[in-house]
Amino acid sequence: MLIARYPKRTAKKTEVNPDKPCFSVADVAALLGCSRWTAIRLFEHETGVLILLRPETLHKRRRRMIRIPRAVFLRVKARLEV
Repeated sequence: MLIARYPKRTAKKTEVNPDKPCFSVADVAALLGCSRWTAIRLFEHETGVLILLRPETLHKRRRRMIRIPRAVFLRVKARLEV
């Protein structure tokens, strides 16, 4: 029996663009060079982070979309570099 091996997902390289108002978790993870879970842990309790939530219903699970404003990203990045 042959098991198909799929390539691992890698975050695409993004650069800081001042015209872009908010970053997604994948963007922040790529910029910091960490995993998505680490980026979520770093930013989910910060003030100013937007968490868009779709509540759980009987047949659908809960979904969260986290958006990180550029100012919050720069604040946390400066705190991490110290």
